[in-house]
Amino acid sequence: MVDRVLSEHSVISALRGYGERHRRGRIQAELLCAEVHVRAGEPQGLTLAHHAIKAVSTLRSTRVRRERLLPLATALEVRPGTEARELARTARQVAAGGTGDVVTHT
Repeated sequence: MVDRVLSEHSVISALRGYGERHRRGRIQAELLCAEVHVRAGEPQGLTLAHHAIKAVSTLRSTRVRRERLLPLATALEVRPGTEARELARTARQVAAGGTGDVVTHT
């Protein structure tokens, strides 16, 4: 629990430090934050995952998309619920180089 809290605080601090010039680093931090929340079963995990997938879909590099999205997709696949499975499918599509129809999260 303490490790997760420390990790989350580190990621949040990193997110605050990134400006528009460091878009890839900010997106990587968003993905990590979403993955931590999804794995912990936190309620906001799906919302964070949705935003992170949408952000990474704007990156041109398929390699970077794949490396960054697959851990989040795996975390989403083991989380119960239709929405988590749909987000996992979208993450895998984006990781494969597709645009993936990023579902609207309510």
